[in-house]
Formats: sequence, structure tokens, C-alpha cells
Amino acid sequence: MSNIQKNVAVVVPVFNEESLIGECIDEWVTVLNSLNLSYEILIIDDGSSDSTVSVVESYGDNQDIKLIRKDNEGHGPSILLGYRKAVSIAEWVFQADSDNEISPHQFSLLWTGRQGKDAVIAWRENRFQTRIRHAITVIARLVTRVLFRCHLRDVNIPFRLIRSEVLMVILERIPSETFAPNIALSGALSLMNYDVAECPVVFSERASGDSSLSDLKAVRKGSRALLELIKISRVFS
Repeated sequence: MSNIQKNVAVVVPVFNEESLIGECIDEWVTVLNSLNLSYEILIIDDGSSDSTVSVVESYGDNQDIKLIRKDNEGHGPSILLGYRKAVSIAEWVFQADSDNEISPHQFSLLWTGRQGKDAVIAWRENRFQTRIRHAITVIARLVTRVLFRCHLRDVNIPFRLIRSEVLMVILERIPSETFAPNIALSGALSLMNYDVAECPVVFSERASGDSSLSDLKAVRKGSRALLELIKISRVFS
């Protein structure tokens, strides 16, 4: 941890988001500069087949933006790769998705709330979900409550700020291929008695494109995630 230079590293996993990634990067640069933070934005490309990489590469003159390309493995492994890169870069690690469903301009709420905390986890106010997605969300909350004694409102939200030294300890016990690592992270933070604050944020539907995870895929992947969580919980118990 002695080589850390930055205040925060922002991890943004991305897959086929050519229409949104430029706006996402621009907003994060604006927000982080407005707070006078030293930072690095890590764009983790999960084998995009569109022009996503070209858009990110157009920011090549900005040394605070780094593109990390990898084979297509899924959202979870992309998040974990970003986390593992980020903990050696900055004192704090923040994860956000590229679709701007939660505006980067709400980051300051979490940044202000970090004092004396090990992590700040957001929760989405007035979030619209299909019945299937809502059921999956409720199940995820119940599972983490049983397995990890976790009572966070939004256990899988991609808008979370974690102290690097804390995240590094947890990452050692989470397999790199984990499908839903943020749920496991939420559980681990609770089970290991870290000091976690919660912060409400406004959620908006994505402006363009479709989510890569349909309701049907979510149900199929949910079973896999449940088995993974059971195994991971045993490592932390």
C-alpha cells in the first residue's frame, strides 16, 4: 500500500457500450476534477465487439484514464479484475457501471460520507423493476442476510466506495470468476464487522441500448450466484 498515489480509483466494467461510454467518461472526469481529487478511471473492456474500445482509446492523451482489455468472461470477472488493479493505485476504490443509470454527479454524496468508514454503499431510491427482477433482488437480500448477517438495503448495487486496504483483504477470498462479486463483497463487509455507511441515490433508466442481462438470463444466473455465495460464505465464516 506504500506506493499508493491517488485518492480514488474508479472501476467501470464495460461491454458493447459505444453509445454511452464517452458520456460516462466525460461525466466522471468532470465530477472528479470538481472535487479536486487525484484519481484514475479504469475502463475494463470485457471483449466488446462494437466500437467501445475505439471510443475509450480516443481519450489516450488523458493519463488519468486507463483502458484494460480482456476476453469476454462476464460482468463479475471484469469487476474483480478492476478491483484487483485499483487497490494498488488509490486509497479508495469506487465501482460504477457505464450506463449512467446512477449519475456520477451523485458520487460526492458517498465521498463526503466516507469519513471514519471502511465503505459507503449506495441504495437506489424509487427503482423500477420487473416482477422477476424485483424477486431476484429480494432473494439476494435474504440470502446475504442468512449467509453473511448482512442487512444492507441494496447488496448488489454498482455504486460503492471501499477503502483499498479493506477491499484487498476481502478479494483474497473471492474467486476471480465469481458471477456476482458485489453481493459477496456486501456480505463480507458485514460478516467481518467493517464499518459501512449507506447512502440513498437516485436511479434512472438507461438512456439507450439494452441491459446485457435479460430477465430470463437473470433467473438462470441467479442459481449459479446462489451456489457461489454459499461457497464464499464458508470461506469468511
